[in-house]
Amino acid sequence: MRRWIAALVSFVVVATAGVFVSVPASAAEIAQSTVVNADPVNNTPHVLDGEVDSIAQVGNTMILGGTFTQVSNAQGTETFARRNVVAFDATTGQISPFDPSPDGPVTTVIAAADGQSVYLGGSFNTVSGETRRKLARVDITTGANESG
Repeated sequence: MRRWIAALVSFVVVATAGVFVSVPASAAEIAQSTVVNADPVNNTPHVLDGEVDSIAQVGNTMILGGTFTQVSNAQGTETFARRNVVAFDATTGQISPFDPSPDGPVTTVIAAADGQSVYLGGSFNTVSGETRRKLARVDITTGANESG
């Protein structure tokens, strides 16, 4: 009787194993009309230390969040102190005076529905000199904290 139960259990395990084996997804081949340029834009500022973890766009303003303290213009001729978040013009690459200086990493930047501010999320306790633990909404022009 034990052999019969063991055989039945073995059969069930082997039979159901095929149900749980996943097949890797294959990449779809999509024809591209052009090859992406290795240097698509020449006016993007450079983060000089640390890393960028999140990017959002509000109108023509790009906002980068991460762990960094300095950025330079695309030509490398000017360096700006920007702690963990920086904004720049998407067309010209000009770095914005926007400087809320969160005191810790910004891991998430999300455009707010008002078209004038962004939500910053991360491991910080202050933004623009005010207590804002882990979440803040800031004006993209002034860097001032917004309510809501």
